[in-house]
Amino acid sequence: VYAAAGECGLGVIDAVKTMPTGYYVIGVDVDEDSLAPGKVLTSAIKRVDIAVLNAIKAKIKGNFKGGFFSLGIKENGVGLSPMKYTKDKIPSWILTNLSRLKKMIVEGKLRVPTTLGEVKTFMPPNL
Repeated sequence: VYAAAGECGLGVIDAVKTMPTGYYVIGVDVDEDSLAPGKVLTSAIKRVDIAVLNAIKAKIKGNFKGGFFSLGIKENGVGLSPMKYTKDKIPSWILTNLSRLKKMIVEGKLRVPTTLGEVKTFMPPNL
């Protein structure tokens, strides 16, 4: 279960603790892996710290401008947790493909769709 609900998702993490083996959740926003070791498969992390650091650096340099900023994988603005308690449960080919996809995105060889129209026509790469 991926409960993209910030702290509201903590109830889902609490619930999975009582589930039998084979049930997992995906944490959101921060590394929630330690909240239910072995039950949080990974966490989708928003690196707000990177955004704040970039803003501080821009302010110090005197070129800060307010507005909308989008930080993705390439900018280290989002990512996955290290999977401290579950990495051994994920087949190596999946971890390898995740690394390949990340590299493709960073290198500009794979563009992540951002609209419903793009999602509908998206063709995943052959790995």
